[in-house]
Amino acid sequence: MSSAPSPSGAKGRPLGTVDQAAAVSFGKKYFTTKNVVFVVNNDRFFLTHRASWASAMAASGAKVTVIAQDTGHASGVRSLGFDYISLHFGRESVSPKDAIATAFRLFFHLVRLRPAIVFLVATATYSLGWPAALVMPKTKFIRVITGAGRALAANGDSSRASRFVQMALGIAARLRNVYSLFQLTSDQERFVAAGLAVAGRSYLIPGTGLDTDVWKPLLADRQGDVPVVLFAARLFREKGIYEFVDLARSTPEAQANFVVVGKPDHGVSSSVSQEELSSWQENGWIQYLGESDDMLSVYRNADIFILPSTHPEGTPRTLIEAAACGVVAIASDQEGCRAVVEHGETGLIADVSKPGEFSSSLHTLLVDPGYRNKLAKNARSGAIRNFSLETTLTKVYRLSGIVP
Repeated sequence: MSSAPSPSGAKGRPLGTVDQAAAVSFGKKYFTTKNVVFVVNNDRFFLTHRASWASAMAASGAKVTVIAQDTGHASGVRSLGFDYISLHFGRESVSPKDAIATAFRLFFHLVRLRPAIVFLVATATYSLGWPAALVMPKTKFIRVITGAGRALAANGDSSRASRFVQMALGIAARLRNVYSLFQLTSDQERFVAAGLAVAGRSYLIPGTGLDTDVWKPLLADRQGDVPVVLFAARLFREKGIYEFVDLARSTPEAQANFVVVGKPDHGVSSSVSQEELSSWQENGWIQYLGESDDMLSVYRNADIFILPSTHPEGTPRTLIEAAACGVVAIASDQEGCRAVVEHGETGLIADVSKPGEFSSSLHTLLVDPGYRNKLAKNARSGAIRNFSLETTLTKVYRLSGIVP
């Protein structure tokens, strides 16, 4: 019988180490003496999304330094053997004065370190980190663009933050030592057409990659009287948390347990409030587990994963992790989600703007466990085929110029 996942931090591997063994094994096949810097918006995001890349490069002989905002996981970064520099990046509410100060500090650190390769991961880092490329022409700067992001979303094109980001992208794109990594063809085409990237220095990598020998279900089939329906993301409106709660409210309690993993993102104006979270729990609509460092256990105890996102996604790692663990997903109808979930084959796609589509899809999976299990098995096969860590790292190494 399926049960709700255990609370965060209850057990499991330390954050950032789930894929480490496979990353190190891959890295040992290559050799380099290059200094490599990862600039990431915060330390936790580095551990969940880029630690495997850094572990592979360290195993190849690279000296790895991480520059990120300290949100309480700096010791986790250092425990992996990387040098760590704390730098505050802020979010959409950051003032121009603070942004300029951060850019100067980042410039100073990069010039002092003189790395051969710099990965600028997420909007804030490649908006503020590109000036160092002007004075370090032999350093390869790789902008990792996982999605269009809030600053480039259609409803933000005229905002001050969006104009600043687009200006920074356009200037950096003209520099011959600046490269761009995209997860989606449409994002690549959009950036190139707008002059924010150059076609000859733009590459596609479908995701961060994961070790599917570790990210896997405990049992071949999921069985249980009450399926667990999971939402796992940062808790702000565009990620679909309110749609998820509406599903929980409208689904009879005997049909499913609804579990939320994540925490409010107070750096975003549409963040969920603590009062709302408390209300949802008091009404018995959801079980809230907070932010988890053991997502492997969370997925292994879930049956259905729901992502009703309107945020401009890349290829969401949560969808890939869920698929690898044999959890069938219902995801929103946008390219990034469709790149992971094939409707009717590995999961279901629903249109958030059309009332009832997510509810109807969820009902289909709840009343037909045989169909649900079939999609779950197909989802795992798709994750193995399309999002393996070895495939991803091979492309990253080729761009980085690190050879066997």
